[in-house]
Amino acid sequence: MAYKRDEMTVKIADVLMKVRRCSNMPVPSEITVVVPHVEIRRQFDKYGRITEEELILDSITIVDSPRHEPLGSSPQPPFLPRATWRYIPAPRG
Repeated sequence: MAYKRDEMTVKIADVLMKVRRCSNMPVPSEITVVVPHVEIRRQFDKYGRITEEELILDSITIVDSPRHEPLGSSPQPPFLPRATWRYIPAPRG
């Protein structure tokens, strides 16, 4: 069976989060992103330029999980999932 590759990206201000998945599961998966609280506070000078910036991200959760088979169906074959997590700060401009 061929491997499927999926990618999901979330960008909030200068924070970039990516989930990449490589799997041969016959069952589709679901990706859930929960961001309960984000604050971006900026102070500007009299010319409209940002002089200070504060970014608050609380408890960001990214979950990749397979959908469950309906009751009474055959179990899923074993597999080895692989995920890569990487923090990449966005360039400031």
